[in-house]
Amino acid sequence: KSPRVKTVNACGSSFRQTIALLERCDAFVGNDSGPMHLAAAAGLPVVEVSAHSRRGTKSHANSPKRFGPWGVPNIIVQPKHAKLPCVDACEADIPHCILQVKPKEVVAATRRILSKAGLKRR
Repeated sequence: KSPRVKTVNACGSSFRQTIALLERCDAFVGNDSGPMHLAAAAGLPVVEVSAHSRRGTKSHANSPKRFGPWGVPNIIVQPKHAKLPCVDACEADIPHCILQVKPKEVVAATRRILSKAGLKRR
């Protein structure tokens, strides 16, 4: 039986609401976004789900090596390689490279980041 974990869908939250919500969190799990960077600035451990492939160009604007979370424990979960027609980065109009990331990978990364941060799973 899996432990119960409280998740919150904060889509549509204002800046202040997002900050107030992050103050109550143990970690942030999500994509490269404003809230992810706010979470890192607030000192939260971060699991970033990135569309940029592990083999992608490190200097690309979507590369977590270039613009990932800084200064906090973090794990980047990303596709092993880009899917055609993409080569060095996901350039498609619709998400498709990121679909290679499996939910179990994100769950495992979240468990690792909470453990690294000394937080117990609930």
